[in-house]
Amino acid sequence: MRRRRKKNRGLRWTIALIAVGALAYVGVQYWRGNLPIKPPSQTAVAAPSATVIETPTPLPPPVVPATVAKPATATETFMDQAEARDAAARAAREQTLKVQQQLRQQERAREQRAETPTENERCINGQRMKRVDNGWVQAGGDC
Repeated sequence: MRRRRKKNRGLRWTIALIAVGALAYVGVQYWRGNLPIKPPSQTAVAAPSATVIETPTPLPPPVVPATVAKPATATETFMDQAEARDAAARAAREQTLKVQQQLRQQERAREQRAETPTENERCINGQRMKRVDNGWVQAGGDC
């Protein structure tokens, strides 16, 4: 008769848990930049090129007539851009509100048409019915 081997799964789970924890720790340290190992994109160094870079010669400053106003400062242009963005956003909000209002009106009109049946229509057992010569037939939809 053979002896059954005693299974000790707790040790296997412990080793697996330690391995996963170690990998997670190394990954976090790697992405935070605490490990000396650099990602492949940072270790590649571009080879120095032998091309000569010519610097362009500066142009003389343009002649400004006395009638031209002084250019706007950075804050003035920033404020103008901010006001333009605000005006565009306000117009978009107003357009959205108009569309929503139209949709609500259409929905109300649709509900009113559904609620007020005509002379030849009735709601029988939750079904819309229409009067014909020899009785009633379904007119489609619930009521």
